[in-house]
Amino acid sequence: ILSLLLTRRVFGFLAKRQAWVAGQLAKRLVEMPMSQIQSRSSQLTAYALMAGVNAAVLGVLGSGVVLVSEAALLIVLGVGLAIIDPLVSIFTAVFFVGVALIVHRTLATRAAMLGATTARAEVASLASIQELIHTYRELTVTGRTANYAGRCEALRGTASAAQAGTQVVVKECSRPPL
Repeated sequence: ILSLLLTRRVFGFLAKRQAWVAGQLAKRLVEMPMSQIQSRSSQLTAYALMAGVNAAVLGVLGSGVVLVSEAALLIVLGVGLAIIDPLVSIFTAVFFVGVALIVHRTLATRAAMLGATTARAEVASLASIQELIHTYRELTVTGRTANYAGRCEALRGTASAAQAGTQVVVKECSRPPL
């Protein structure tokens, strides 16, 4: 219960920091020369300010906090087990380290690939939505709104599938073996 409460407070703090970081990035963005702003696509800039900040703060820092708290719990349990039965604790440590290495090698590449796919799909879907908004009248007159809606749906589907795959990888990494 204490771990849950602490994790909840930490993620609340990180959510506030995420908003602050996004605000600071937006402030720096508006202070940049126009030529520098126009050198990047608006979709990439919007992704960096929204999903990129979310991934960096909650994804990386949040995962780090969870990792540290889980490691502390594991150390406390390991020390307790070592005091009660050193032989069993050695066998258990070797077993779980082996399982962790296998899981890490198996899932790390897949997680990186899914993250890259998510980022590309998010930027592309944002671009598609912005294009739809900017060319709404033309699309309505030419009867191509359904094409754009289908394109947006397909891009969001790619992003959602990659995000779901990432969650599966995260759940697989956090599930106790056997």
